[in-house]
Amino acid sequence: MPDYASIVKINGVEMPTPSGFDPLYKDYDSKSAGRSEDVTMTRDVIRSDVRQVTFTWKVQTPDLRKIRQAIKPLSLELTFFDINQDADTQYGTMTCYAEPSRNPKLVQWDPFDPEQSWWEFTVTFTEY
Repeated sequence: MPDYASIVKINGVEMPTPSGFDPLYKDYDSKSAGRSEDVTMTRDVIRSDVRQVTFTWKVQTPDLRKIRQAIKPLSLELTFFDINQDADTQYGTMTCYAEPSRNPKLVQWDPFDPEQSWWEFTVTFTEY
């Protein structure tokens, strides 16, 4: 079993422990899926259990910079605690991208040392 202090690594770099973690597993149907005139449902699943995970961090300025730097590449390798894994595996890795909007929210400003200011930052990663 891997030994992680945090539940997430981006491109092999351990990130600060997030304050929030919201995993989502989605199936994608083809355009031919849907209901017929007699209301019978037909599914044509083309991808199953596509992972999308959202992390929220409450961190100080240096850690915010670290996270923002880590999500810059267009393609990322995300290793995270994955509830779809067995108990002896626990962590999964996916090739993904980070959502394009990246809006940090200032929570507490330190006018004497801005590096000690606190931020909240949320980003969603979607599996390719």
